[in-house]
Amino acid sequence: MANYSVRNQVAIISLCSPPVNALSSDVRRGILDSLKKAEQDVKVAAIVICGEGRTFCVGADITEFKSEFKTFPNLFELVDILESSPKPIVAAIHGHAFGGGLEVALACHYRVALSSAKLALPEVKLGILPGAGGTQRLPRLIGIDSSMQWIAFGDEYSAQIAANIGIIDRIFPSNADILESAVQYAQSIIGKSLINRRVSKLPVKDASKVSHIMEKYKQIVGKKSRGAIAPMVCLEAIKHAALLPYVEGMKKERMGIEALMGSDQSKSLIYMFFAERQVRNWTIPGTGINSKNTKPIKVEKVAVIGLGTMGRGIVLSLLKAGIKHVSVMELNKTARENGLLFIKNILEGYAARGTISETQKRSMVDALKPVSNFEMLKDTDLVIEAVFESMSIKKDIFAKLGQVCKPSAVLATNTSALDVDEIAMVTPKPKQVVGMHFFAPAHVMKLLENVRGSKSSPQVIATAMNMGQRMGKVTVLVGNCHGFVGNRMFRHYTVETDFMLEEGAYPEQVDTVLKKFGFAMGRYQVGDLSGNDIGYRMRTKFEMTNKQQPPGAPERER
Repeated sequence: MANYSVRNQVAIISLCSPPVNALSSDVRRGILDSLKKAEQDVKVAAIVICGEGRTFCVGADITEFKSEFKTFPNLFELVDILESSPKPIVAAIHGHAFGGGLEVALACHYRVALSSAKLALPEVKLGILPGAGGTQRLPRLIGIDSSMQWIAFGDEYSAQIAANIGIIDRIFPSNADILESAVQYAQSIIGKSLINRRVSKLPVKDASKVSHIMEKYKQIVGKKSRGAIAPMVCLEAIKHAALLPYVEGMKKERMGIEALMGSDQSKSLIYMFFAERQVRNWTIPGTGINSKNTKPIKVEKVAVIGLGTMGRGIVLSLLKAGIKHVSVMELNKTARENGLLFIKNILEGYAARGTISETQKRSMVDALKPVSNFEMLKDTDLVIEAVFESMSIKKDIFAKLGQVCKPSAVLATNTSALDVDEIAMVTPKPKQVVGMHFFAPAHVMKLLENVRGSKSSPQVIATAMNMGQRMGKVTVLVGNCHGFVGNRMFRHYTVETDFMLEEGAYPEQVDTVLKKFGFAMGRYQVGDLSGNDIGYRMRTKFEMTNKQQPPGAPERER
């Protein structure tokens, strides 16, 4: 729904659909009804559209995608109605203006925002395109080049960046009252002409360069989004903004959105969108214990044991999550020095690219606490072991951790396939043990499998899940079995690719095909990164190597 009020000649239309003010049919109808009131009220000279609660609007209601076009006003009808209003409309943005929320803002005549606000047109990540004029209005406001960057990749941008390129008209401090600031701004533009404020009527500034810009982004998309349909369709739709009048361009946008919404890629990406959110609400089957009734342990000090490929990535993930005390333990001096140098170089790269500030970089470096023995981990809240995939080595480490760590400490193993219960039983407190299986490189890959042992306490599970979410991971709770979930699926993939080698293909040929299909890395590149020794150790454990077979054993039985 939308709430309506009037303050000093300014009508206020407040989107009220917690928690994120999605543009459901009720909200769209509420906006339209409120707009009619404002236009008919002679005492109203300007209008402000804002969001109640923590955000402006994150876009369309995904659950209504199939039915939205049938309900008046649908979103593309609503934005045209807003833009055609004879009274100036100001979009007051705080929190997020994503997708349809930003398209609503683009239809308003003015846009103001708090400096902390984030803006994006992320529809491409759902396998579709902005379907309410985004591909036609944005190029008219900021040009073809910037629009292709925003729409084809769907990244979010700060309000300041949006202001620099012409989307936002006025920035207010992050601690300002966005509604009060927007009302005052609306009062200042009363009586001004709207001739150049209706974005759909504006020319596209760099239209003459559209062919050159299009080729540039086709090359970038071809490398960055291999195999994805939506980014290319987005580019085509934006191109039409430069070549066609707005009305005709909208027809092309509509054709694009209708084609994409029926695609398998879009259906899969939308499924993934909901699945990634659903896993946050974990539960222990048959117990009634879940994320809603179990609180995590407070974690301030974390330790990582092992500074190999995986350990380094885990440390970086913890630092990016804001952990102020990260102990790192690597008994091999060369490995320790190389690992710390790698971490610091990555942080330098983040700072150079502007991902973090110099102050944040220094804070992260200061948070690193190299330790040389287990006794120095006695006050740690969470220990993550990330050493070689060897049961004997892991058992030795956990036996020592069980002796020195405080009773409340969570002891996590990064094993990718070993039995978490077997590891836990060498400690005096198996209830404190849990699996936290990261995927390499851990500071890049979003997935985290948290493995529930038979003795893992609910609070320990909650702590592992909470830490994963703090690190920005898609954190999934799984059961304790060989390979858990990810590697059980990955095994079939590796077996088939290995068969291809036996049949005469080279590793680089297999990887090339997979990358062209859309995988970020080929299967053998993944093996080189993670370590082929892991698979060998697993085959050895289950007596699957050639040297472990009896003489004359058929190859298929090995």
